[in-house]
Amino acid sequence: MTNSFLFQATLFLIFIFLVITGMIYAGTFLIPVLFGGLLSLLLLPLSNKIESKIKSRIAAIAITITLFIVAITVIIYFISSQVSNIVSDFDFIQSRLKIQFSVIQVLINKYFGMDEGEQLAWFNQQSNEWLKSGISYIQDFILGFGNFLFNLTLVIIYIFFFLLYRGRIKLFILALFKPEQHIMVLYIINKVKKLVLNYLMGLFIALSIVGTMNAVG
Repeated sequence: MTNSFLFQATLFLIFIFLVITGMIYAGTFLIPVLFGGLLSLLLLPLSNKIESKIKSRIAAIAITITLFIVAITVIIYFISSQVSNIVSDFDFIQSRLKIQFSVIQVLINKYFGMDEGEQLAWFNQQSNEWLKSGISYIQDFILGFGNFLFNLTLVIIYIFFFLLYRGRIKLFILALFKPEQHIMVLYIINKVKKLVLNYLMGLFIALSIVGTMNAVG
Protein backbone atom coordinates (compact mmCIF):
# COMPACT_ATOMS: atom_id res chain seq x y z
CA MET A 1 0.00 0.00 0.00
CA THR A 2 2.78 2.41 0.95
CA ASN A 3 4.78 1.54 -2.15
CA SER A 4 1.71 2.06 -4.32
CA PHE A 5 1.08 5.46 -2.77
CA LEU A 6 4.71 6.46 -3.23
CA PHE A 7 4.53 5.34 -6.84
CA GLN A 8 1.44 7.43 -7.50
CA ALA A 9 2.92 10.38 -5.63
CA THR A 10 5.99 10.06 -7.84
CA LEU A 11 3.77 10.09 -10.91
CA PHE A 12 2.09 13.21 -9.58
CA LEU A 13 5.48 14.92 -9.11
CA ILE A 14 6.47 13.89 -12.63
CA PHE A 15 3.22 15.43 -13.84
CA ILE A 16 4.12 18.70 -12.05
CA PHE A 17 7.58 18.57 -13.64
CA LEU A 18 6.04 18.10 -17.08
CA VAL A 19 3.72 21.04 -16.45
CA ILE A 20 6.66 23.27 -15.50
CA THR A 21 8.62 22.07 -18.53
CA GLY A 22 5.60 22.73 -20.69
CA MET A 23 5.43 26.27 -19.32
CA ILE A 24 8.89 26.89 -20.73
CA TYR A 25 7.90 25.79 -24.22
CA ALA A 26 4.20 26.70 -24.14
CA GLY A 27 4.29 29.61 -21.72
CA THR A 28 1.89 31.73 -23.76
CA PHE A 29 -0.90 29.26 -22.95
CA LEU A 30 0.18 27.74 -19.65
CA ILE A 31 1.34 30.84 -17.73
CA PRO A 32 -2.17 32.40 -17.66
CA VAL A 33 -3.51 29.01 -16.53
CA LEU A 34 -0.94 28.89 -13.72
CA PHE A 35 -1.70 32.45 -12.61
CA GLY A 36 -5.41 31.70 -12.80
CA GLY A 37 -4.92 28.67 -10.56
CA LEU A 38 -2.80 30.55 -8.01
CA LEU A 39 -5.12 33.54 -7.89
CA SER A 40 -8.16 31.28 -7.60
CA LEU A 41 -6.55 29.82 -4.46
CA LEU A 42 -6.07 33.35 -3.16
CA LEU A 43 -9.67 34.31 -3.92
CA LEU A 44 -11.22 31.01 -2.79
CA PRO A 45 -11.74 31.99 0.89
CA LEU A 46 -13.48 35.22 -0.15
CA SER A 47 -15.62 33.37 -2.68
CA ASN A 48 -16.61 30.77 -0.08
CA LYS A 49 -17.54 33.48 2.42
CA ILE A 50 -19.67 35.35 -0.11
CA GLU A 51 -21.27 32.11 -1.28
CA SER A 52 -22.27 31.27 2.30
CA LYS A 53 -24.13 34.58 2.46
CA ILE A 54 -25.95 34.63 -0.90
CA LYS A 55 -26.22 30.85 -1.56
CA SER A 56 -25.25 31.17 -5.22
CA ARG A 57 -21.84 30.03 -6.41
CA ILE A 58 -21.92 31.83 -9.75
CA ALA A 59 -23.01 35.12 -8.16
CA ALA A 60 -20.37 34.73 -5.44
CA ILE A 61 -17.67 34.11 -8.04
CA ALA A 62 -18.86 37.12 -10.07
CA ILE A 63 -18.67 39.37 -6.99
CA THR A 64 -15.25 37.98 -6.07
CA ILE A 65 -13.86 38.58 -9.55
CA THR A 66 -15.38 42.08 -9.57
CA LEU A 67 -13.57 42.88 -6.32
CA PHE A 68 -10.38 41.46 -7.82
CA ILE A 69 -10.76 43.69 -10.90
CA VAL A 70 -11.34 46.70 -8.65
CA ALA A 71 -8.13 45.88 -6.76
CA ILE A 72 -6.19 45.57 -10.04
CA THR A 73 -7.68 48.89 -11.19
CA VAL A 74 -6.56 50.59 -7.97
CA ILE A 75 -3.03 49.23 -8.44
CA ILE A 76 -2.91 50.44 -12.06
CA TYR A 77 -4.25 53.85 -10.97
CA PHE A 78 -1.58 54.06 -8.29
CA ILE A 79 1.17 53.29 -10.80
CA SER A 80 -0.23 55.75 -13.35
CA SER A 81 -0.44 58.46 -10.67
CA GLN A 82 3.24 57.96 -9.93
CA VAL A 83 4.02 58.31 -13.64
CA SER A 84 1.85 61.44 -13.87
CA ASN A 85 3.80 62.98 -10.98
CA ILE A 86 6.98 62.49 -12.96
CA VAL A 87 5.36 64.02 -16.05
CA SER A 88 4.12 67.01 -14.05
CA ASP A 89 7.73 67.73 -13.06
CA PHE A 90 8.85 67.60 -16.69
CA ASP A 91 9.05 71.40 -17.07
CA PHE A 92 11.32 71.66 -14.04
CA ILE A 93 13.47 68.79 -15.29
CA GLN A 94 13.64 70.39 -18.75
CA SER A 95 14.80 73.73 -17.34
CA ARG A 96 17.48 72.02 -15.29
CA LEU A 97 18.64 70.08 -18.34
CA LYS A 98 18.90 73.29 -20.36
CA ILE A 99 21.17 74.81 -17.72
CA GLN A 100 23.34 71.70 -17.61
CA PHE A 101 23.40 71.56 -21.42
CA SER A 102 24.67 75.15 -21.61
CA VAL A 103 27.47 74.31 -19.18
CA ILE A 104 28.35 71.21 -21.20
CA GLN A 105 28.43 73.27 -24.41
CA VAL A 106 30.98 75.65 -22.88
CA LEU A 107 33.14 72.75 -21.69
CA ILE A 108 33.02 70.99 -25.08
CA ASN A 109 33.98 74.21 -26.85
CA LYS A 110 36.83 74.74 -24.41
CA TYR A 111 38.35 71.25 -24.43
CA PHE A 112 37.38 69.86 -27.86
CA GLY A 113 37.18 72.99 -29.99
CA MET A 114 33.60 72.36 -31.18
CA ASP A 115 31.59 75.54 -31.53
CA GLU A 116 27.85 75.72 -30.84
CA GLY A 117 26.96 75.14 -34.52
CA GLU A 118 28.93 71.91 -34.70
CA GLN A 119 27.52 70.78 -31.38
CA LEU A 120 23.98 71.58 -32.56
CA ALA A 121 24.49 69.58 -35.78
CA TRP A 122 25.79 66.61 -33.78
CA PHE A 123 22.95 66.94 -31.28
CA ASN A 124 20.32 67.03 -34.06
CA GLN A 125 21.77 63.85 -35.54
CA GLN A 126 21.72 62.13 -32.17
CA SER A 127 18.22 63.46 -31.47
CA ASN A 128 16.89 61.77 -34.60
CA GLU A 129 18.38 58.47 -33.47
CA TRP A 130 16.99 58.95 -29.96
CA LEU A 131 13.58 59.80 -31.43
CA LYS A 132 13.56 56.59 -33.47
CA SER A 133 14.54 54.62 -30.37
CA GLY A 134 11.86 56.40 -28.35
CA ILE A 135 9.17 55.57 -30.91
CA SER A 136 10.33 51.95 -30.87
CA TYR A 137 10.10 51.88 -27.06
CA ILE A 138 6.60 53.39 -27.18
CA GLN A 139 5.48 50.79 -29.71
CA ASP A 140 6.92 48.02 -27.56
CA PHE A 141 5.16 49.47 -24.51
CA ILE A 142 1.79 49.63 -26.29
CA LEU A 143 2.24 46.07 -27.57
CA GLY A 144 3.28 44.86 -24.12
CA PHE A 145 0.34 46.62 -22.46
CA GLY A 146 -2.03 45.06 -24.99
CA ASN A 147 -0.59 41.62 -24.24
CA PHE A 148 -0.96 42.34 -20.52
CA LEU A 149 -4.66 43.17 -20.92
CA PHE A 150 -5.20 40.07 -23.07
CA ASN A 151 -3.45 37.79 -20.57
CA LEU A 152 -5.29 39.46 -17.68
CA THR A 153 -8.58 38.69 -19.42
CA LEU A 154 -7.53 35.06 -19.85
CA VAL A 155 -6.50 34.87 -16.19
CA ILE A 156 -9.89 36.22 -15.08
CA ILE A 157 -11.67 33.64 -17.26
CA TYR A 158 -9.52 30.85 -15.80
CA ILE A 159 -10.19 32.11 -12.27
CA PHE A 160 -13.93 31.93 -12.93
CA PHE A 161 -13.80 28.34 -14.18
CA PHE A 162 -11.35 27.19 -11.50
CA LEU A 163 -13.64 28.56 -8.78
CA LEU A 164 -16.78 27.26 -10.48
CA TYR A 165 -15.49 23.71 -11.02
CA ARG A 166 -13.21 23.43 -8.00
CA GLY A 167 -15.16 20.44 -6.72
CA ARG A 168 -14.73 18.53 -9.97
CA ILE A 169 -11.04 19.41 -10.10
CA LYS A 170 -10.61 17.94 -6.63
CA LEU A 171 -12.52 14.80 -7.68
CA PHE A 172 -10.26 14.48 -10.73
CA ILE A 173 -7.16 14.59 -8.52
CA LEU A 174 -8.67 12.04 -6.13
CA ALA A 175 -9.46 9.76 -9.08
CA LEU A 176 -5.73 9.43 -9.69
CA PHE A 177 -5.36 7.61 -6.35
CA LYS A 178 -6.99 4.63 -4.67
CA PRO A 179 -9.98 5.27 -2.34
CA GLU A 180 -8.02 4.32 0.79
CA GLN A 181 -5.47 7.00 -0.05
CA HIS A 182 -7.98 9.83 -0.44
CA ILE A 183 -7.62 11.05 3.14
CA MET A 184 -3.87 11.43 2.72
CA VAL A 185 -4.34 13.12 -0.67
CA LEU A 186 -6.87 15.59 0.75
CA TYR A 187 -4.48 16.33 3.60
CA ILE A 188 -1.67 17.08 1.13
CA ILE A 189 -3.98 19.22 -1.02
CA ASN A 190 -5.04 21.28 1.99
CA LYS A 191 -1.42 21.72 3.09
CA VAL A 192 -0.36 22.83 -0.38
CA LYS A 193 -3.34 25.17 -0.60
CA LYS A 194 -2.51 26.79 2.74
CA LEU A 195 1.16 27.08 1.78
CA VAL A 196 0.35 28.78 -1.53
CA LEU A 197 -2.25 31.02 0.11
CA ASN A 198 0.16 32.13 2.84
CA TYR A 199 2.86 32.81 0.25
CA LEU A 200 0.54 34.90 -1.92
CA MET A 201 -0.77 36.84 1.07
CA GLY A 202 2.77 37.52 2.27
CA LEU A 203 3.77 38.65 -1.22
CA PHE A 204 0.73 40.93 -1.43
CA ILE A 205 1.49 42.48 1.97
CA ALA A 206 5.14 43.03 1.02
CA LEU A 207 4.16 44.71 -2.25
CA SER A 208 1.63 46.87 -0.40
CA ILE A 209 4.27 48.00 2.10
CA VAL A 210 6.77 48.82 -0.66
CA GLY A 211 4.12 50.71 -2.63
CA THR A 212 3.06 52.70 0.43
CA MET A 213 6.67 53.59 1.26
CA ASN A 214 7.25 54.76 -2.32
CA ALA A 215 4.10 56.87 -2.21
CA VAL A 216 5.03 58.49 1.10
CA GLY A 217 8.73 58.94 0.44
